[in-house]
Amino acid sequence: ITSEKNHQAELEESEERFRNLIMQSPVAKAILSGEDHIVEIANDALLKNIWRKNSADVIGRKVLDVFPELKKQQYAKLLQEVYATGVKHTGKESFMWINGDDGLVHYYVDFEYAPVFSSDNIVSGIKITAVDVTEKVKARKQIEESEKRFRSLAESLPQLVWETDEKGNALFASGRW
Repeated sequence: ITSEKNHQAELEESEERFRNLIMQSPVAKAILSGEDHIVEIANDALLKNIWRKNSADVIGRKVLDVFPELKKQQYAKLLQEVYATGVKHTGKESFMWINGDDGLVHYYVDFEYAPVFSSDNIVSGIKITAVDVTEKVKARKQIEESEKRFRSLAESLPQLVWETDEKGNALFASGRW
């Protein structure tokens, strides 16, 4: 019985270290359990920065009950696919909206849905990792729009317009060139 008790204590300690690792991560993380996707763990980075909910409002509840707007987006279907197939899904600069305690907010996120397997190699849940890249996407879109305006202006001028790098290699030449 002593060895069994020691083994049980080691398992509990290992689980506690795992939970602390997730909870202290600066990257938004959550673990959903079962095919109903019940929120088992959600760290502060996810709760405060993306979901904008209190832990008590989400832990132990179905994620799609807490955030029904996800059903209208790709995310509900992706959760089902990852759970059914056991194959992770990664998205880059994916547009989403979440209705938190402070209202509806739009985001761009890099995310991963990865299956969590039980000891008998059956999918038992999904691990979510998400990074808010909204500011990066908005900045890139502003640069793209600025470049589009520059090219439009350069094409409309009667003068020859060109741009080169520091070695004299052509980067841009207007149509008149």
